[in-house]
Amino acid sequence: MKRVRAALFALALTALAGAQIPVMPPPAPGPQIGQRAPAFTLAGLRGGHVALARFRGKVVLLDFWATWCEPCRQEIPKLIALQREFGGRGFTVLGVALDDGGAPVVRPVARRLGISYPIAIGTIPVAAAYGGMEGLPTAFLLGRDGRVRQIYYGVQRQAELRQAIRAALAR
Repeated sequence: MKRVRAALFALALTALAGAQIPVMPPPAPGPQIGQRAPAFTLAGLRGGHVALARFRGKVVLLDFWATWCEPCRQEIPKLIALQREFGGRGFTVLGVALDDGGAPVVRPVARRLGISYPIAIGTIPVAAAYGGMEGLPTAFLLGRDGRVRQIYYGVQRQAELRQAIRAALAR
């Protein structure tokens, strides 16, 4: 019996060694500064759908985040303040939550943090279109024409964001 098990084990190892294991291709590079941001329509946190095209003509800070991401949660009060400061001048923050659990996971966190800007529930294809999100938070500042003006990786200083938003609004 031991010889049979050993033979089966050796056969299994041999089969595995030659097996083709599917590997996900690396994500396509996301949009670069000056390029048009990839279009998307996603489920909205408050129901309905959120289409990026709906915000054409506004300056948009497209913020990819997740509820489990501590730096993301730390940055949210800054984003709320920017929305409050510039929201009436043609600017909006648009959050894209990348949580596996979707709206049921995001909704209570958004409520607890007092998020006042629109939130869409992200998908793998949308994250891939924006470069795969190797780290969170990742944000794209879009001009009124829908083109990427700045890309931010990690938590940003509010003064830097404010300055970039003012410059985008002035164009």
